[in-house]
Order: sequence, then C-alpha cells, then structure tokens
Amino acid sequence: MIAATQSDSLASAARPQAYRPVRSVFLSFLTIVALAGFRLENVAWAAEPSKTDVAIEDRVQALIPELEAYVASGMKGFDVPGLVLAIVARDKLVYAKGFGVRSKSGGLPVDTRTIFQ
Repeated sequence: MIAATQSDSLASAARPQAYRPVRSVFLSFLTIVALAGFRLENVAWAAEPSKTDVAIEDRVQALIPELEAYVASGMKGFDVPGLVLAIVARDKLVYAKGFGVRSKSGGLPVDTRTIFQ
C-alpha cells in the first residue's frame, strides 16, 4: 500500500505543472458545451412554428361555403331547428358557427355559446 502511494506521488510529481490547469479548463469547456447542447436542443424544438396548422386553417376556410350549404340542407332534411358546428385541428379551434334557432317554436338564434340539453 505504501509502495502504491509512493509511486502515485512520483507519477504526479513527474507531470509538468502546466498540465493541471489545461486539463481543468478543457473539462470545464466540455461540460459547458454538453450542457449548452442539451439546452439548445430544447429551445430549437419549442420555437419552431407549425406549418401544417396554417395549411389546415386555409383548407377549412376554403370549404366553409360548401360546408354551410350542406349543414343548411341537412337541417331542413332532418327537421333540426338549430345546431352549433365547430372544427378543431391540432387542439386549436379553426371554425365555429351557430345555425338556425334554439327551438322549433322559434326564439333566439343559435350562436357558438348556445348550450343544448
């Protein structure tokens, strides 16, 4: 055990003194680069806007006239006085509209806040 301790101290004494600061600076640099790499990866993913959301909204907006005509004909065909239609894409409301009235006897128009029972 004593021989091992003496050989370790001899090996460390044989190293140049300039080696220790270079090694600590290098290890510090590697640690900073590694931590920055992990942090930048998360920031890069969080900052990217989704191009597909815009495409979905554009497609829905293009279909609205046809969709509203289809809903109106369906309401007449099934004798439905009113309804609310909402389209959600990727957890975002892209279209909402109320159609008709709240009851068959007439009354208030249906809007997006109408609650049906």
